[in-house]
Amino acid sequence: MVPRPRLLDELRSGRGHALTLVCAPAGYGKTTLVSQWMAADANSSDFAWVALENGDADPVRFWTYVVAALSEIAPLAGRRSLAALSRRPEQLRTDALPLLIGELEQGDRNLVLVLEDYHLAEGTAVAESVAYFIDRRPSRLQVVLATRSDPQLPLGRWRANGQLAEIRAGQLCFADQEVADFFGHSGIETAMAALDRLPDPGILPALAASLQGKFLMPTRRSAAVVQAHSEREVVVLRLLGTGLSQREIAAQLYVSHNTVKTQVRMAYRKLGAGTRAQAVRHARDLGVLGTTAP
Repeated sequence: MVPRPRLLDELRSGRGHALTLVCAPAGYGKTTLVSQWMAADANSSDFAWVALENGDADPVRFWTYVVAALSEIAPLAGRRSLAALSRRPEQLRTDALPLLIGELEQGDRNLVLVLEDYHLAEGTAVAESVAYFIDRRPSRLQVVLATRSDPQLPLGRWRANGQLAEIRAGQLCFADQEVADFFGHSGIETAMAALDRLPDPGILPALAASLQGKFLMPTRRSAAVVQAHSEREVVVLRLLGTGLSQREIAAQLYVSHNTVKTQVRMAYRKLGAGTRAQAVRHARDLGVLGTTAP
């Protein structure tokens, strides 16, 4: 994985801002970058990650997923707000969200809420509720949106007030030194293998192929470079290998279905897998699963 300290510092600088926006087309490495940040700052901040999909534009579904994710890093989250959300969804901004904000104010550890693929879930109702929440969020909570297009949020107001931290496509492009570090530290063969595993490799594969074709004879891409997996991801991978559905895994681990979906997607990305069978096979081949039962 390419170290990107300059961009990690940009993400960290978003603390205290209304919103941290990571906006670029597909393939620019948005998710990879935020994943690196989560791994680097795990000791200083707690991260709640919501992987959004088509169909999540319903405000009740959207906020149910958000509350479930936040409850894993802020124990009081959802104590009253989740019931209010299901009982009076039409009063989201006057009932459930104020309760959630109050629940998140209890505690002093830094919290980060990551909304991945926000563009898939945004609609007018969701956008209005997200803007309300961001404007009133506790100071210890940093909200990060990873999206392919600008959200329907008051970006101009936040930008004018110095409350918007932004990482755009131009910043996500690799600097010359980052490209040199990637190939220089890894060696071309290992680097080519790593590219097979990257979820958002951007322009690197074309550059690697060009370099290999110019300076080297064709070689097999054999070595696998894989990010470290969290303990929970390993458990989920083991349960995937037993044939359980994601909903069944969520029930067994006492977490939300969306949490398991997020962990599965993260594990797939780290393993360079597109299916359950590939993920389990790669994990076993690489020794990720070990020898013990979940």
